[in-house]
Amino acid sequence: MMDSRIPPELFQPNAETLAAFAEIDRGGLKRFDSVDELMADLNAED
Repeated sequence: MMDSRIPPELFQPNAETLAAFAEIDRGGLKRFDSVDELMADLNAED
């Protein structure tokens, strides 16, 4: 089976991507226990 991932030597993340990775590492993302919870959050008025 062919591997369809981007080879690491070709992956050059930009500043926005690096910031997103850092946020993940800090645990700064919401977590949801179900798709229903995720959809309710996405559809909520902010």
